[in-house]
Amino acid sequence: MNRYQKRLAALALIFLIVGAFLSISQIYAHQSSGKKEDDLQVLKKLPEQSTGLMQPNDIAALLLSD
Repeated sequence: MNRYQKRLAALALIFLIVGAFLSISQIYAHQSSGKKEDDLQVLKKLPEQSTGLMQPNDIAALLLSD
């Protein structure tokens, strides 16, 4: 292989790695956007499920204790 072919092979390898990284990150971003919606639904339901766990006096006691 001459110098030109080596550069071309290195450039092709770089483009392949960058393309794979971009496609993987796009797939991950698409999956995480659906997960964010699920997390939002869980956070909306959380106050309904956790009533009575901590009262305002408990929170004040935690804040005042040093």
